[in-house]
Amino acid sequence: MVREISIFRNQEEGSVLIVALIMLVVLTLLGISITKTSEVEVQVAGNERIYRQDLYAAEAAALIGAQTLANTSNLEDNPPTWLFPFPSGVTQSNITNDTDPIWTNAQSVTGVPNASFIVVGEGVASFASLDMTRSTVYQYTIYGRYLDSRGRSIVKVGYRMAY
Repeated sequence: MVREISIFRNQEEGSVLIVALIMLVVLTLLGISITKTSEVEVQVAGNERIYRQDLYAAEAAALIGAQTLANTSNLEDNPPTWLFPFPSGVTQSNITNDTDPIWTNAQSVTGVPNASFIVVGEGVASFASLDMTRSTVYQYTIYGRYLDSRGRSIVKVGYRMAY
């Protein structure tokens, strides 16, 4: 009986090595795939960070444009170059075209490089009171833009002002 056991033992000597090599190959492939997945996730996170930075810079330009509009006096008699009074003829295709001449009149934002804004007058605001004893409410659209080598972000903000 001892002899039979030794015969079986002699026939199985290399099987542990083969199983170990197969497991090593499987673990190596698993490690490579996890590494590639993490590389893609890092790239996605980097792109998301860049997108948010560009969006926030464009939003800052639009909000600074609103503040500048609110602080600017005498809009009707002497409009600034960044203000396109009603009717302006500015369309969505003008806004999204980086080489359109309207962006040459844009106001640069101090402290935010590559950020600028323009303001488009929309006329008297809808549902505004036409009472002669009250101020007239005018509606504006403010576009904040951030443009650099990574891409372009444009934020559109509605703004109403009475004067």
